[in-house]
Amino acid sequence: MNNRSLLISLLILGLVSVGLFSRNGIVILMSIPLLVYLGVGLILLPRNININFYREISSHRVTPKTPVLMKLRVHNQCSVELMINI
Repeated sequence: MNNRSLLISLLILGLVSVGLFSRNGIVILMSIPLLVYLGVGLILLPRNININFYREISSHRVTPKTPVLMKLRVHNQCSVELMINI
């Protein structure tokens, strides 16, 4: 759970608690969009993340103040495709 989902969860808990203590249903209803937002985020969360990193350096030994060429490749091999039709 990252900071954003923790904040959303605390906001939901706070709204529901205030709504129950004040006996105000409108305050509880204000938590429904946050619940939907958190639920959609959990449903669309990728299950298996498979990322490979490749690094190539131009030389094995380098003296100080010598420029070095470095190539970094990131390859995402995740098989999850998300298609949303609106």
